[in-house]
Amino acid sequence: MKLPWDPKANSTIISDVSCIRPFAKGLLSEQWEAVTHEAEIEAMAHLFSAVSKDKKHLSVLFDPTDYATTALTTTTKLNSVLHQVVRSAIIDITRNKLIIKTPISWVLFRKVLQALEENIVSLSLAMEVGRACNIPLEDVPQVLLFYHDLGSVLYYPQLEGLREKVTVDPKFFIDALGKIFTFQASTTHVREWEIFHQYGILTQPLYTSVWKECGDLKPEDFIEVLLHFRLAAQVEEDQICSSRYKQYFIPAILKLCQDSTIATHSKKLETASPLHIRFETGFVPPGFFTRFVAVLAAHPSTTLYLEEGVYRNRVTFRYQEERNRSIEHLTVTDQHDAIQINVHRATSRSDPVPLANVCQVILVLFEDSAKEVENILRNCIGRGFEELPKYSVSRSLHYVCDGCDPVSSKLHYLTPAKYQTSDLEVTCKVNRTYRPLTEKEKIWFTEKVSLKEEDQLHKAIIPDSVSFTTQKSDQTSRKKPIGIFDSHLPELCDAMATDHVIIRAPMYFINDISKPVFDKVRTPAIPPYERAQAFLMELRRHLEASSDQRHYHLN
Repeated sequence: MKLPWDPKANSTIISDVSCIRPFAKGLLSEQWEAVTHEAEIEAMAHLFSAVSKDKKHLSVLFDPTDYATTALTTTTKLNSVLHQVVRSAIIDITRNKLIIKTPISWVLFRKVLQALEENIVSLSLAMEVGRACNIPLEDVPQVLLFYHDLGSVLYYPQLEGLREKVTVDPKFFIDALGKIFTFQASTTHVREWEIFHQYGILTQPLYTSVWKECGDLKPEDFIEVLLHFRLAAQVEEDQICSSRYKQYFIPAILKLCQDSTIATHSKKLETASPLHIRFETGFVPPGFFTRFVAVLAAHPSTTLYLEEGVYRNRVTFRYQEERNRSIEHLTVTDQHDAIQINVHRATSRSDPVPLANVCQVILVLFEDSAKEVENILRNCIGRGFEELPKYSVSRSLHYVCDGCDPVSSKLHYLTPAKYQTSDLEVTCKVNRTYRPLTEKEKIWFTEKVSLKEEDQLHKAIIPDSVSFTTQKSDQTSRKKPIGIFDSHLPELCDAMATDHVIIRAPMYFINDISKPVFDKVRTPAIPPYERAQAFLMELRRHLEASSDQRHYHLN
């Protein structure tokens, strides 16, 4: 079997640790293994075969008027044609499209590194080799990144432990990293292996033992790679292992959960209707869910809820903010065609913050986490190759309808207004008649701002004619009302730069700010401070225009 990182081979599509799926289970066996060139072809062929079993797909490959084709010959032809199509497509890309002209000095540089017959070399040694090959020293890192994109070497200048090391043989690195992804029984660290396989918690004694003999690579170097690509998250779980050692949550090692029900232990629950994150592809992109879960696990407000069990396709978290005494439970499930999110908490009179308010912050958490995963995947695919598409899969958030009878109608979504609030009526995909939101659905939407509250806020900020007349008579001794924005803008931005405040604030001044600013302020991907600054500056412009207009009329 030819490996894609063979240094003697031409440039190929490879699957190293920087790609979506560095390891896969069940492609050619039941063990975790590095994804090879042949394995990718086989997996794609099996996928096409499974999809094309339906009669409606056969017409693409065979002439439907050919009545001499039997079921047996159809299957044989199908498998043969599919394998030929997949192989031809990959060969066309690797031989014809991934042809990149490089200076002869760069090719010589690569050959010399291979001739050293070392798995790992220092960056300083690579610099010396570059000098000997007439490559300027300042260009050597760029050459290493170029060959990193080709899969000939591994070079991670962004990682502290690996920035001074160059992996000349990527297969060595992949094999060493893969030692932890095994289900074979071990006579040492038995308890640590059990914890890892059952909960996905990799403890320091275990990974130190597994990676202790990897040459110049330290165990922490592998951990740094896993953290960087969001394949792991550092956690603290005192219930199952000692807090003296570092712990890392790696969801990709976990088994699948076949049960689709969400367990709850309390009868008095406050529950939100489910949310779905859907993708334009029609399925959850490979590598997205486990990274999404790892990002959530690394958030300071979340902890793993191990009592319910953790699985590769479903993980439950406890969520608690510093200012909130209640504990919410977030269950994230990979349903193949969508990621489902369930939120509930036990009802308590001591809850200082309504669940609806907490869920507004949780929405921001999910959006930020999804953005982080997309950035990682975008930087993993097609780096350096214009012919290969970058990761670009649009996603959308959907609210599951809770108002229709679940027995008579299948799962479907609400069709909320663009600026939906909890008081506005709504329709769904099944029932086009407007109806009020159910209590579970209301939790995901902000409350309506009462006219009385809005009036009070406007009076607190916008002066009336009397106060403005007084100000006009003594302009030399008093500042204009908008002066507070000039003298205290940073303080105001800091005060508003929290997700919970900045999301709700525009609703009080919806008539005073422009639509572009309103949309920007409510965009979670933009940093809260920047959104607060845009909001306050828009208010300042509105106040200044109002002030000038009143000044004109009074004169």
